[in-house]
Amino acid sequence: MFKKIAAAVALSTLAASSFAAPGFYAGADLGLTQIHSENNETSFGGFAGYRFTDNLSAELGYRKLGNWDLGGGIGFKTEQTHLSAVGTLPLSNGFSVFGRLGLNNLHGTATVDKIKVSDNEVKVLYGAGVGYDFGSNVSARVEVQKPFAAFTNVSASVIYSF
Repeated sequence: MFKKIAAAVALSTLAASSFAAPGFYAGADLGLTQIHSENNETSFGGFAGYRFTDNLSAELGYRKLGNWDLGGGIGFKTEQTHLSAVGTLPLSNGFSVFGRLGLNNLHGTATVDKIKVSDNEVKVLYGAGVGYDFGSNVSARVEVQKPFAAFTNVSASVIYSF
C-alpha cells in the first residue's frame, strides 16, 4: 500500500513540474475595475514576466484601469504600471492557483470643467487567481487585484510562454 501511495505522489510531482518551464512569457488582459461602489469600467493591459521555477515568477505590466464620467463635467481616469512577484501552486489537469504581491505606480487624472489635475502614487499591489495551461505555450488566467484600497480589478488574461 505504501509503495502505491509513494508512486502516486511521485507521478503527481512529475505532472506538476510539467506545468511551466522556466523562461519568459507575455500576455494581455481584459477586465473590469470598480472604485468603491461606483460603476464598473473596462480595463485592459499587457504584461511580461520571467518564470524562475514552477512556483515563482517576476512580472512587469501596464493596465488602463478605467475612465469614469461622474457627470457635471467631472471625470477621472487612471492607469497602473506594476512590478510583482507571482507565486503559483500547480494543481492537476492543467489548473493552478496563484497570488501576487508587488508595487504599483498609479497615475490618475481628474477633470473638473475642462481643468485637468494629474497625480502619481506608488502603492502596494496584491491579487489572487486561477490559471489553466492549454499546452503548446498558451495559458489563461482569471485574477482579482487590489491596485489601491478603493480599487478592485477583475481580469481575464491570455499568456504565451517563449
